[in-house]
Amino acid sequence: TWLESFLMWAFMIFAMMLPTLLPTLSSKIMCIKKWFGFLLGYLAVWLLFCLGCIFIQWVLHSNGLLSDEMVITNSWFTSLLLALVGIYQFSRIKVHSCIARNQLLISSMETSGGIGFNLQVGTKVGTSCAISCGPLMLAMFAFGLMNVIAMLVLTVMMFVETNFFYGENSNRFIGVVALAYAAFSLKGMA
Repeated sequence: TWLESFLMWAFMIFAMMLPTLLPTLSSKIMCIKKWFGFLLGYLAVWLLFCLGCIFIQWVLHSNGLLSDEMVITNSWFTSLLLALVGIYQFSRIKVHSCIARNQLLISSMETSGGIGFNLQVGTKVGTSCAISCGPLMLAMFAFGLMNVIAMLVLTVMMFVETNFFYGENSNRFIGVVALAYAAFSLKGMA
């Protein structure tokens, strides 16, 4: 059902995206009301992302491209998805969204007591995170939507990218890994 799919995607996003953000938020003592406003804005963006993912899941399922384990059944399509995720990691959009997210977090933290954290900033940070990390979340279709190991690996990648931003190097590393996995998926078909 749509509700089950929404809850699954919401759980997956909360489990993967909140850990990437919490070290930054917990590093500064801030007004609890502002913190909740920030978190509400951030999660609202990701819940909208959930709706898009549910639509993609429905289209894949309706066309027989999604197994009962919620993995894409067509190896060519899996390889294409992973290749697109890999190529995206090298794009200017990806780099600019990472920079925007980090600048928003830093500028908001520098205000006295974290007052800069509010619903509007949470929405902006959530948007830049969705632009930056959304394609990695879509890679879950290639691994299985509730594959805990894939969730953990992708969470670690996004955590490093968010909290230890190494510029384009971290993006390139993730891109190379995705492209290698895409090639491996194609080779497995031969």
